[in-house]
Amino acid sequence: MYAWVTLLTQPEYYVGVKALLRSLKRSETRWPLIVMVTDAIDLSMREALQALGCVIHPVQPLMPDAALEQHYASAQFGEVWSKLRAWELTGCERVVFLDADMLVL
Repeated sequence: MYAWVTLLTQPEYYVGVKALLRSLKRSETRWPLIVMVTDAIDLSMREALQALGCVIHPVQPLMPDAALEQHYASAQFGEVWSKLRAWELTGCERVVFLDADMLVL
């Protein structure tokens, strides 16, 4: 299976995931959008994304070593390491990771 993958760690980025999904659908992709979600994303938001056609994949946040945290402009950027969880999607032959603020044209 091939898939598009994104990460949702904060409810504020939900609208971005919806826009990304819409752009993928408009491009007539054959592949699903897997949304890796952390515990910060509640059940209702997960179910809403599933209803739109997303595949929900819960993940534990992957946080950097505490010594590295001081180098981030904001604590929220420490969450970006969780994108590496895409490598754990062993049920997929190929994946393309897209940030939730991207659009496919």
